[in-house]
Amino acid sequence: MEAILANATDIERWLDTMLAVAPDEARFAQIANVFVKHPDDVLFLGVLARYENTPEGYLEAQSWQDLAETLLLYETRLRVSVTATVSEAYLHYVVNTSAPIPVGTQEDDFDVFAYAQRYAGLFNITLEEGTDPRTGKPATLMTIDDPNEPIVCAEWGAIAGKSSAESLRAVAAEINKSRYGRNDVIASTFFPYDVNQDAYQSALAMRLADMSDLAYNNPEYIAEETARLGFLETVFINNDNTDTQLFITRNADAVVVCFRGSQQRADWLGNLKVRLIAFQPPTPINPTQKTGSLWRQILQILAWIFSLIIRRPSEMGMVHRGFWAAHDSVWREVYEQVQDWRKGRKLYITGHSLGGVLAKLNGFVFESVGESVDGVYVYGAPRVGNQAFATRYNAQLGDKTFLHINGGDLVPKLPPTWLFYQHVATHNIRYFADDSHHVTVGSATAQFEENPELPGDDTPDTEIEKQIALEVLQERTRETLYYSNLHRERRFIIDEQLEDVSYSMEEESGIRADHSISEYMFKLACGLIDVLFDTLNIERKS
Repeated sequence: MEAILANATDIERWLDTMLAVAPDEARFAQIANVFVKHPDDVLFLGVLARYENTPEGYLEAQSWQDLAETLLLYETRLRVSVTATVSEAYLHYVVNTSAPIPVGTQEDDFDVFAYAQRYAGLFNITLEEGTDPRTGKPATLMTIDDPNEPIVCAEWGAIAGKSSAESLRAVAAEINKSRYGRNDVIASTFFPYDVNQDAYQSALAMRLADMSDLAYNNPEYIAEETARLGFLETVFINNDNTDTQLFITRNADAVVVCFRGSQQRADWLGNLKVRLIAFQPPTPINPTQKTGSLWRQILQILAWIFSLIIRRPSEMGMVHRGFWAAHDSVWREVYEQVQDWRKGRKLYITGHSLGGVLAKLNGFVFESVGESVDGVYVYGAPRVGNQAFATRYNAQLGDKTFLHINGGDLVPKLPPTWLFYQHVATHNIRYFADDSHHVTVGSATAQFEENPELPGDDTPDTEIEKQIALEVLQERTRETLYYSNLHRERRFIIDEQLEDVSYSMEEESGIRADHSISEYMFKLACGLIDVLFDTLNIERKS
């Protein structure tokens, strides 16, 4: 290998031959083998990432940066076993990159449906042959989280005039959109995080964003997916009266509390629920239930009384009435489960949208009853209380709370500041400006507050104007929540969507994407891949 591909020129000449046609799976495997055996993998990937040519069947020069990216993402597993890994890596290359693949009548013949089944299986999604109940014609039935109501798709297979790889890319884009709301997905499992590190970690932020997305599914599917992510046990908590759902899961190192956001409801902006009430730490246990030893219960009650003496409720600020009621309805169950499982493990609390605001409250309440929290990671979350509450929150938990905000996301602008609401941990905000994945920390708060394209911070002069403004914001928020979760409601996928599928690795924008947890995940992934490309001294294309 050293004699054949000793320098950049030799590698380029080899690529001239290997990439004269877009790689099928066998050619992809050859490239992967050369990569893992090359004595200078950085040199090899650097040359590959910069390489451009016009492969057979293409009219314009093509970049191979996405091929280098795929090898980077799968590097650890490829080095363990190319044979065991290369098929999955090729699936990712075809489905989740815009890199050249065999086109038209080029030879790459494989069973498209079987490959789609394998790809779907990576996310615990099943594909079966069945019948469209509307027409009686053959169809593909895709089951994500409800086996009694599968998504009815066209009869997926080879598309006329397209190669097997092109057909798979089109089919799998629909799998991605049905699960994550995007054509393209970068899995959180590509990026390991260090549980012993206390500072912010983008890899941990992405894993918890993935779990926040997962929270929108039903308990059975959540249990399957948390197991795939390496968690040992998962429990679910639901309060129908306040429409509050969450799951708690644990592995050997950590306990994660993950609150579900609201998919459509925006009544938390209503005139009654939006009012502020004084924060008061709840008792850490339910006196009517026996949890732990008698002495442990006595010590917990004494700690709670002491906390009220040294921190009067009136000095702890005020919080949103509706948010507080929702959190209070599940607090004791959450507390007892965390106490049962923690046993020295880290405690992370997370959520998207309204789930994010409950995560912030949950973290603060845990700290208020003497239980340390290791990180609160939230995405597209509303404000929770007034400035006094934010000040108290920041003193206890500000350095361990990380808000992620999309520049065009309406929800974090609410409730409006003219109702005396303020964000917590503003120095730790991760702000994605416009439709970019490049993040600004802390200082972005000013940009966020002054964004003239979103309502929420222009102060109405009268009570009537305030009520009208709230009604307008409530309707816009309802629309935002609806569109950001629209992919979860799809039950039929028609043939024309496969023929006209659009593909893009770029960040999306607009009302559907700006608040979507999937877009937060994708932007975090792009930032992590940028870091990988930094090791090659290459600027990754946006």
